Amino acid sequence: MMFYFYHGNIDGYGFIYPPLCAKVFALAEKYDIRGMRVVALDVFERAFVRLWRSCPVSVPTIRIVYASVPEEVRGLKDVATKIFVKNSHTLVKKLEVQALLKEVPDFAFDVLLSIHDQVDDRHESEMPSPVEEASVPVGAVLPED
Repeated sequence: MMFYFYHGNIDGYGFIYPPLCAKVFALAEKYDIRGMRVVALDVFERAFVRLWRSCPVSVPTIRIVYASVPEEVRGLKDVATKIFVKNSHTLVKKLEVQALLKEVPDFAFDVLLSIHDQVDDRHESEMPSPVEEASVPVGAVLPED
């Protein structure tokens, strides 16, 4: 945190570690330091995108995010969920990830909602418009009930 106040960033020596970014974000949230929150979120996203394959990094990071950030604060959670869902075909096969989904139910719920939203978006784009659905020729006589 002190590094941020002196330098305006948190990636001091070019070493970006997602769990540390998550902790810095949580501190910035707790003490209402908006600039540090924005920087921590940006650095977290860049680091997590690069390191999501590494379960020794990504699994503890998600635990930290969901344990240290208030429920209504979405920034880190949305980033972690988005990256997880995008790569879920690889991640969900790993035992440590399966354990994470059981241990952190809020994360599992966010993943489920995110997948559901993707499926809904795909279905909406494939659904016919109401005009196509009711394809009755103009001037046609409809049967009476």
